[in-house]
Amino acid sequence: MKWRSMDDRQLDEAIKREIEKELSLIPVPDVDEEWKKFLLRLEELESENKKDRDGSPG
Repeated sequence: MKWRSMDDRQLDEAIKREIEKELSLIPVPDVDEEWKKFLLRLEELESENKKDRDGSPG
C-alpha cells in the first residue's frame, strides 16, 4: 500500500485530504436561511411578550 512509503508529514497531508474529501460529501443546511428564520421567530416572540406585558395590569 502506498501509505507505507510516506513519511509522517506526507501521511498527515494524505489523511487530511481524505477527510476533506469525505466532509465535502456531507450536505450542509443553508445557515443564513435558518438564521433568518430564527431571528424572525425571535422578533415574533418578543412582540408577543411585549403585548402581554402592556396588556396586563401592573
